[in-house]
Amino acid sequence: MYLDNLYSKSLNTKVNIYCLEKRGIIMKISNNSLVVLLTLAIVASISGTLVSVSFMDSFTGAATTTGTVKLEVNASISCTSTDNVINLGNISRGEYNFSESVTGTDFIVIENNGNSILNISGYATEDLFESSSAPTNNWTMQCNASQSGTCTTGFRIINISAGAAELIVYDLSNAIATDEINVSVNATVPVGESSGMKTGTLTFICTYSG
Repeated sequence: MYLDNLYSKSLNTKVNIYCLEKRGIIMKISNNSLVVLLTLAIVASISGTLVSVSFMDSFTGAATTTGTVKLEVNASISCTSTDNVINLGNISRGEYNFSESVTGTDFIVIENNGNSILNISGYATEDLFESSSAPTNNWTMQCNASQSGTCTTGFRIINISAGAAELIVYDLSNAIATDEINVSVNATVPVGESSGMKTGTLTFICTYSG
């Protein structure tokens, strides 16, 4: 009986020791596994950060795009006479004179100072002679020269109404240095005209050349 008890205790002790050793191994394996997993997690996190930083650093330069602005400038029709006096000097009855023949020449200068291409016509708003009313061959005008566009050819009889105004130039540009015309006048004094200073008025109509 004593031997049986002793053997039984010894066997139980070995079993207990064996079990403890097994548990220690299990504990050791479990701790090692945690260390390995933790290490892998840290490495993976650092690697992911490095990859992200590297990926971000790979973007260089800048993107561009365009936008369009649109507007339309309103047409402005305007003209002015920068030299509006012609002096034909002294002329006897039955004689004539004209702009191109006076000393130094003398023209009415009209400028297109708007922003559109123009046609220009002229008519009389005041008769030059008392004894001969417009329209008459005693008083005519022409486009002597234009910096652009086209002058009508020859002297034109001067009419007395805007509705009958004579076209003297068309397609006159509005660009600087190409926006002026010279208008000349030819006057023949009627035989029955009285003496004294004579003054006539010309009015010019500027219209859009469309």
